[in-house]
Amino acid sequence: MGMSNSLELLEKMNLRVAEELFVEQLNRKNISFEAHVQQIELIDKQVTEFEAAVSMLARYVSLLESKVRSSYHNSPV
Repeated sequence: MGMSNSLELLEKMNLRVAEELFVEQLNRKNISFEAHVQQIELIDKQVTEFEAAVSMLARYVSLLESKVRSSYHNSPV
């Protein structure tokens, strides 16, 4: 009976160690994942800022095109 209890205890200890290792691996992966999430968030912010700049440039180009067209229509040929 003592041997059976020892084997059960050993099995429980092995399972516990395996669980702890699994949790440790998950924690390491989570830390790595968080670094990637931060990079993605930074890239997303930069893309948003870039899109705003492109939008402003598009409006400016449109305004310039309107002025050029207007000057062609108003200039004597």
